[in-house]
Amino acid sequence: MNKKSFSYKKFHKKWSDIHKKQQKKLLDTHKEALAHISNNSKQYALSAVGGLLLLTTPVNLQLESGDPKVHYEKVNKHLFLVSDLEGLIPPEFRDLTDEENEEIAKKLSDFYGMDIKYEIDNKRLNKTYGYIGAEQHLMRFPGDT
Repeated sequence: MNKKSFSYKKFHKKWSDIHKKQQKKLLDTHKEALAHISNNSKQYALSAVGGLLLLTTPVNLQLESGDPKVHYEKVNKHLFLVSDLEGLIPPEFRDLTDEENEEIAKKLSDFYGMDIKYEIDNKRLNKTYGYIGAEQHLMRFPGDT
């Protein structure tokens, strides 16, 4: 038992000497950096805690883009047409006046970029708004059967 105790003490002394040499070498080599850390230890501790809090906060923030165009690109363009037509179309099903038909045709022409008409060659559908169907009997062009 005496022999084991002796080898342990010898081993402990050897490692302690190496540790002290390495510690002295580190202090001599990085004296300025270690002094800075020692003098500003509170700031480093607060920065570390603050960073840790930011990384662990369960907040899902979606930052808005600075470009206002992004918001309009995501909106379905047909929603604008629907909202424009909503003010022109009456809530009940009835025959529309020529003025109402003209305004609706103008909105549709602007939106689709083509000439929309509610009447062609003094021919028009029985209804332009409401329950519509089975209008296949109307000729679209001369010779259409």
